[in-house]
Amino acid sequence: MDREIFSKKINHNITEYGFHINVVNQKLTPRYAYSIGLINSCGFELVLAGCMDLLYDDVISIMNNIGNKLLKHDETIDAQFILGQNGLYKLRKIHESWSEIMLLGAKDFFNFDDIPSYQIYPCNDKISFDIPNMDEIFLPNSQPIWSWLTNENNSTFPIDSKVIVNKDILFGAKALEIMRWEENEWEIYSTNSDNLNEHDMRIIPLTTMIGAESTLGRILDLEVGKGLVRKLPSNEWEDWG
Repeated sequence: MDREIFSKKINHNITEYGFHINVVNQKLTPRYAYSIGLINSCGFELVLAGCMDLLYDDVISIMNNIGNKLLKHDETIDAQFILGQNGLYKLRKIHESWSEIMLLGAKDFFNFDDIPSYQIYPCNDKISFDIPNMDEIFLPNSQPIWSWLTNENNSTFPIDSKVIVNKDILFGAKALEIMRWEENEWEIYSTNSDNLNEHDMRIIPLTTMIGAESTLGRILDLEVGKGLVRKLPSNEWEDWG
């Protein structure tokens, strides 16, 4: 989007709603969203990073709900936010090293070097593996899923490579079926794919999947139209297709 048009859109949303929501979809890192404008009234911005089990509309709803509660002083940063079917969330202070590389739109809009920010973090028993610990300093080697925020792309696979997974995979379930359908597209499931429907599936970057489970690096060697299967996570992989 043209910079001037983008700036006008942000200004309009801040004037009309109190803040703008910027959703970043990159090819090598999980999706993340952040606010632009809350800093005017609250002194900080919000970030929702990862949570790829959520649909786009869920992300917007969560950002709007929490942002509006803070704007209206209905809740404080210490609160737990009950958001119906989207669950329970809390806020965690983000280390400035994350804000520096992720909130580029806010930094550019306000011309600030530092944007204080809080991470919207689920209060669930199960946390998806793509959610970063943003209260700690950003170190690429310690958070491989997010290392591509700063690492150069020197991979041998297409930059737009993606993986279709069932949601349980995002919460740590081990893969039982792997298939490479295209040069840049894989499917990885923790159960029989015949039992899944579209509601069960999500699309994530290939680098996110490998960053979460380095042993899956071997899927890069699969030929298109070939796959791997096993009955239990403890079993050896068998060729499929």
